[in-house]
Amino acid sequence: MSYAEIRYCPELHTQKGLRPENVVYAVGGALQLKDHGLKARQIITALRNLGPEYALRMVHLAECIKDAGVVGVDLAGDEYNYPPELFVEAFTYARDRGIPITLHAGEGRTEQLAKNVRTAVELGAQRIGHGVAAMLDETVLDLLAERKVVVEICPTSNIHTKSIDTYADHPARLFHDRGIQIVPCADNRFLSQTTTSQEYQCLAKSNGFTKQELTRIAAQSFAASFDT
Repeated sequence: MSYAEIRYCPELHTQKGLRPENVVYAVGGALQLKDHGLKARQIITALRNLGPEYALRMVHLAECIKDAGVVGVDLAGDEYNYPPELFVEAFTYARDRGIPITLHAGEGRTEQLAKNVRTAVELGAQRIGHGVAAMLDETVLDLLAERKVVVEICPTSNIHTKSIDTYADHPARLFHDRGIQIVPCADNRFLSQTTTSQEYQCLAKSNGFTKQELTRIAAQSFAASFDT
């Protein structure tokens, strides 16, 4: 591994008095250490349940402290009760200022979650986390392909959250064949007990991806990074 983007919510690390900006600088300092041989950057995540105003503050934070290796913003959490349209102000602000956006959307199998993918793209997301529900709507698939939106797929995590039942159920092959760029990700390595390499292996074993296809996907994944 030579490059990584670490995404997290700073608010979850403030229980003992740190301010969110202190957290981001602390993480940034660790990521800039040279002895691990890894180029790593930060994506600041806003949690949906903390509300739209908090999301806007996280976008402001990402804008103000790019010197800590911050390269983008994210939205994660309960998308059933907190759909992306509630966060228009925050992500319009990010989009208008050229801050890269990746949004968790479509993590499940309902029409509402497919709509969430569409809304996330309309808000300016260059990347979508999970995106499973897009398989339910042909127009959303077309939109992802037309806008060249990258889908960060996480098959193992999706099984654990019951977004799919088996690896073979994952729409990775559908996305790929429809011209949608996919990037295999581990999502939460601790909870899912997986690695990015294992996710690639799953695509080969259960979704029929060839070595040549996976090599191209890996190369395209670097191009989809937010590092500038």
